[in-house]
Amino acid sequence: MASKSNPIQLFALQVPTQISLPFDLYALTVPQNWKELFNRLQQIKLGKNYVLPPVESLNQALQLLVDGILFSSPNAFRLKSTANWLYFKADNIDTACIATAVKTWLNVSFEKCNFLTDDDIAKIHAISGSDLQIEKVQLPTPVWEIKDVSLKIDSLYYDLIPYFLASEVARSPLALINHRTNEEFEKVKFCEIVSAESGAKEVISWPPMLAVKTRKKKDSEEKETTTHYYSYRLTLVLHYSTGGEPYIICDCGIKRWVSWEFTYLRSGATVCIKPTKSTRFAACKLKYMGKEKGIDFESNLARLVKELNFRDKFTAQDVIQIPCKNDELACKNDGLVWAVTYSNIMSRSHNTDVGWFPIDHEIFLQACLKRFEKVFEGGFSLIETYSRCENRKALTKAASEYKKVEKFIKSHFAEEPKTPPFYIPPNLKLLLLAQDTPSEKLIFPLAKKYGISNVVVRELGSLGAELLGNSWSANCSSRIKDFQKKLSLSTENTKTVTLVEILPKDHFWRDASKDPKPCFRPALAMLGSVTDHFEPKDEEDTSDFLTRAC
Repeated sequence: MASKSNPIQLFALQVPTQISLPFDLYALTVPQNWKELFNRLQQIKLGKNYVLPPVESLNQALQLLVDGILFSSPNAFRLKSTANWLYFKADNIDTACIATAVKTWLNVSFEKCNFLTDDDIAKIHAISGSDLQIEKVQLPTPVWEIKDVSLKIDSLYYDLIPYFLASEVARSPLALINHRTNEEFEKVKFCEIVSAESGAKEVISWPPMLAVKTRKKKDSEEKETTTHYYSYRLTLVLHYSTGGEPYIICDCGIKRWVSWEFTYLRSGATVCIKPTKSTRFAACKLKYMGKEKGIDFESNLARLVKELNFRDKFTAQDVIQIPCKNDELACKNDGLVWAVTYSNIMSRSHNTDVGWFPIDHEIFLQACLKRFEKVFEGGFSLIETYSRCENRKALTKAASEYKKVEKFIKSHFAEEPKTPPFYIPPNLKLLLLAQDTPSEKLIFPLAKKYGISNVVVRELGSLGAELLGNSWSANCSSRIKDFQKKLSLSTENTKTVTLVEILPKDHFWRDASKDPKPCFRPALAMLGSVTDHFEPKDEEDTSDFLTRAC
């Protein structure tokens, strides 16, 4: 896959109003007594009552190690939530295995806490698979509809549809066919990546492929051959247009892997881990955790994999020394493998570019469509594609040719709505907590665009200062009190939205405990405000959040 071609293909699928699954869908919820126990322990551990237990690593570990789990909902652990937790396509799931994983997760999450009482420990030991009840899920119909000028779609479909499409790509090797010769030239096996977030689903080709280059050694005339690894990648996520119609974006490209031992890690790096006998990868962060720990895993996912799968013993140091573990024996026998995602901010360059040639997009698109058509019988139809003019003849093309491109892009993806695609109450107050003058200048045209007249700009000042870093819980509690002293409570007749200009996360790479951002949302929630954050950007950066919105 890699010959030059000129057409640009946009890979997006329409979502049908009716979907028929080739299997029955089942789910289970988190028992209420589990929720109360987990949330109470987390509140005691952190000294605050608005942070959920770290369930992301638990959900990922379960999807890696328990056969039959399709996907999970991260909101299921909220005390008042009625959302299902885990989804399956059979009702004979090993609930005892799930309960064991939950108890292991609790032991890992609270192992260094000395506040556990005998009653707490007894309740943890009492967790059993018999607490879990699996029920059949009736799919809401229709899948979507436009009602009162807004999209009505059940939240289940934001996970179900991307999962369903991604799992079909990963079900068996995908045949890639050269559409010019109509000959199959490669079969590629894909694996799902289980993310800590819900919504988008990603698959990657595995084992990885090689990119070999010969180059001169640094400060020498001698040449050396370097071998780097990469995989094909497909990400699927459900969006909706300005008219309200939902569609699936299929973003395909290259995922590059770090292929040399780490000597320095400027910021976090994403590690994809596939345990022994698992058909999936899961993504977690590798980052500098301070002088005592050095570079380590940010979440408990790797620890859970080791605790629950006794064959897999590995450390962060193993990943640093061999960032792409894909030896032939492990791949052949479904053994433990991992790979660290390459980033352009790393000190070395990679042998592979991040994008695909357009012909590669076309080959991959046709392979996926062929797979989808067999299962969905044309239910997910392709949104029209447009071939642009060839570069060699660009100067001879009429201006109307380029206007066609502009018209197509706007009609499908970039149409400016005359009214916002969401409801803005007339009594809305927009508060900006700014660190820089450019943001103050941009907030007023942004508010005007959406018809917001009540705009207040305040300097973030000391509220955005670094925390001391000596006692995170106490520092955060103190900062929340500062917010309550300096900002007024939202009135009963006013809805408040606050935009907070924050420093980039990389600013706190040496000590993340000094980052005040985690204090902002709960502090402003106590004042009756919804909150969002954005980072200050250079004046010439056109991707600036506020600039783009204006």
